[in-house]
Amino acid sequence: MIDSAKQVPDGADVHELLELLINIFRAVRRLPEGPERSAALVRIKDFQSQLSAILLRRFEGQGL
Repeated sequence: MIDSAKQVPDGADVHELLELLINIFRAVRRLPEGPERSAALVRIKDFQSQLSAILLRRFEGQGL
């Protein structure tokens, strides 16, 4: 659950986001080569970057 004071996801939320990212990537890999697949992969990369930033903030907040 997201702590409303910090807006940092807890472990369960992070796990759900990672599962979502994996499932989306698997679905996109089944798309035929072309502009839709390329665009979807770019969106996945953006989502992955945002998730990385969330995790980095989380670990920095814990002093790790």
